[in-house]
Parts: sequence; C-alpha cells; structure tokens
Amino acid sequence: MEIYVGGVIVWAFFCFAFAAEQLNPFAKPKNFVYRSQWRYGRRVGGSALGFGVIFLLLIAMTPVTLVVSLVLCGVLFAISCVLISRVVKANEAF
Repeated sequence: MEIYVGGVIVWAFFCFAFAAEQLNPFAKPKNFVYRSQWRYGRRVGGSALGFGVIFLLLIAMTPVTLVVSLVLCGVLFAISCVLISRVVKANEAF
C-alpha cells in the first residue's frame, strides 16, 4: 500500500510539472503571463492528488479490483482536467 501512496504523490507532482511547465508548486511566478499557467498546474495537480486519494480509498475499503478503480479514477481525472481547462480559459478572457 505504501508504494501506491508514493505513486499518487509522484503522479500529482508530474501532473503539476507538465501542466504548469515549472517544478515548484509553492513559488508563485513573478511574471503575470506565467501565473495563469501556474494556477492551471496547481489545479490539475490538486485534482490528480484528490483522485489519487479516492483511488487509495477504493483499493483499501472496497472489494473493487485494482484495474477497475484505476480506470474509474483515470476517467474522472480526465473529465476534471477538461473542466479545469475550460474554467481557466474562461477566466483568462476577462
């Protein structure tokens, strides 16, 4: 189970790094242009972490198999990323 916890944390960090195009989720960029990308990365990383916790809870507390819970959380994560992307684009329009 510990390997899954470590994997979820690493997955959330990689999602942030890929979406935000920087490695530090705690340091706000000084340039305004990069700040919206950083916010998007934080939202995607938080979503990955949240669905990773749901994945861990499904594995630990229900008789659902590993593959079913991974696919379910992966689909929900993909849907949330699309919704987050739309919200960020709508916020940049103003």
